[in-house]
Amino acid sequence: MGRRAKYYTLADKANARKIQRAKTKHTPESKAQVSAGGRAIARRKAENRRQYLKLKPIPVVPKPVRRHSWAPMSWMQWRSVYERFHQGEDTLFLNELELVGDDFAALVQLPPYCSSVTSLANFNDLWGELSAALHGYMTSRYIQETEARANRMKSARDSDIREELWEQHRTLTKTWNDLTDFLGVKSILQYTLSELIAMINMQWTSRLIVFAVEDLEAFKGGRVCFLRTSTDRLWEMGLPRTT
Repeated sequence: MGRRAKYYTLADKANARKIQRAKTKHTPESKAQVSAGGRAIARRKAENRRQYLKLKPIPVVPKPVRRHSWAPMSWMQWRSVYERFHQGEDTLFLNELELVGDDFAALVQLPPYCSSVTSLANFNDLWGELSAALHGYMTSRYIQETEARANRMKSARDSDIREELWEQHRTLTKTWNDLTDFLGVKSILQYTLSELIAMINMQWTSRLIVFAVEDLEAFKGGRVCFLRTSTDRLWEMGLPRTT
């Protein structure tokens, strides 16, 4: 006599295999294999990304970004306000409204902005002072963040630094696009205070994109070249200026 069939139909056989796989899937050995396989895949992906970023061409600064990066953000008339905030102050009085550090932190983000600021009736008369304060605040914060990053990168791997620089460029580009979408094609003469605040954020983001591209280019020359580029930029920012 021949062997008795274990399964009478292909469906029975397929179902039995499904049950067996479900049983073995939850064994310690199977879980360990899956976990090890997942880690190996993650390592390969991370290594592939590191190699990709190492060989990735340096981005070109778009002409609109370059043009806006040159635009003046505040005026000599309000130089003293800019200098105060450049040196770390974060309090400003506009009529009866007091703006402090948290308010400025919110004003250098994407809109919408605080209604207590954007609803000021005579904002055209106040914009010069507010723009100088925002400009000084942005500059001061950038200097602090760049110094902190330089210290942090002393013990970081090259691949991690490169990853951070590319991520910074990606984030800034997205922010710039969001701000320009918000502003649309309206003339600056028709801007509301909210749009003026978005405009100065867009101008500052344009400068940051230029800086980010310079940093990526410098890092191709090594850490020393990168740190020298950052240091020279911070030194220039420390000079009295309102442009």
